Amino acid sequence: MYNNFRTNFINVHPGETLYRYSFSTRAGDWREGRAREFGWSVANPPVAVWMKGPRQGPLPSSTSFCQVDAPNVMLLTFKQAEDGDGYVLRLIETEGKETRATVTMPHLALVHAFETNLVEENQRLLPCGPHTVETTIRPFAIATIRVITSLPRRH
Repeated sequence: MYNNFRTNFINVHPGETLYRYSFSTRAGDWREGRAREFGWSVANPPVAVWMKGPRQGPLPSSTSFCQVDAPNVMLLTFKQAEDGDGYVLRLIETEGKETRATVTMPHLALVHAFETNLVEENQRLLPCGPHTVETTIRPFAIATIRVITSLPRRH
C-alpha cells in the first residue's frame, strides 16, 4: 500500500482494505459482450431511497422517465440547470463511433432544446418534439443538452 514511492516519507494506510471484484464471461469482443453495461451495473448498483409523500399521483407505479434509443449512448446526468432555466442532460458515446441519438422523456413537455458547453452556455438549437430531443455525439465524446419545458422556471 505504498502509493507515494517518490516522496521522502512512507505513506501507509493502516487497517483493513476491502477489494471487490466482479468477473463475467461473454462471447465476442468487449462490444459484443456488452462490457460497458456489466461495468456500469457493478460500479453503480441500484440504491433504494425512502421518500415521504403521497402514495397517489399522476404517474404509473412503473415507468421509464428518460430513454436513449442508441445502445452505445449512456445518460450520465439529468439535473436542473445551474441557472434554473430548464434541465441539463449529459450523454456519453461509449463505442467510438459517431452516433445520432434520440432522447425521449414522456413525462416532460419539451419546448426547446440546446446543445451547451460543459458550463451550460447554450451553443446551438437542437431539433426537439413534444417529448424528444435529437443530437449527434462524436466518438467517445460527452454531449451536454439543455431542455426547456413548459413548466415554470424554478429559482
